[in-house]
Amino acid sequence: MKKYLFLFGTIMIYICNPLISKGANQPYEAWLTKEISKSQIKITACCKNNTPSEVNIILKIIAEKKGKAGISKTAQSNSISLQSNEKKCLSQIVFNFSANDEYQINLEAYKDSQLVAKDSIVKGRENE
Repeated sequence: MKKYLFLFGTIMIYICNPLISKGANQPYEAWLTKEISKSQIKITACCKNNTPSEVNIILKIIAEKKGKAGISKTAQSNSISLQSNEKKCLSQIVFNFSANDEYQINLEAYKDSQLVAKDSIVKGRENE
């Protein structure tokens, strides 16, 4: 019985917390894609509007890389307009890296100055 109560509680937390659950149930989605080729990595920021109306979203990408040469930081911010159920992949960050480099890329999507979706990619700190 305790096992079922724990499972029920876990499911309720997942359903009720909009930052945990993802997908079409959320009004807005944001995610990062990663392409690696030789010694470069290309990160692309994407966003989707799951609402029935047009919306303006601000995407902010912050990237930090630590390597032999030191620490490199970059940031980008773009405003995009999305129709109902439209998906766009716009912002890109490209940087050189070696196998021992660490990096972290954070994406945040804002509507009317409120955070509505986020994603991140981390390499070298217990992830990936």
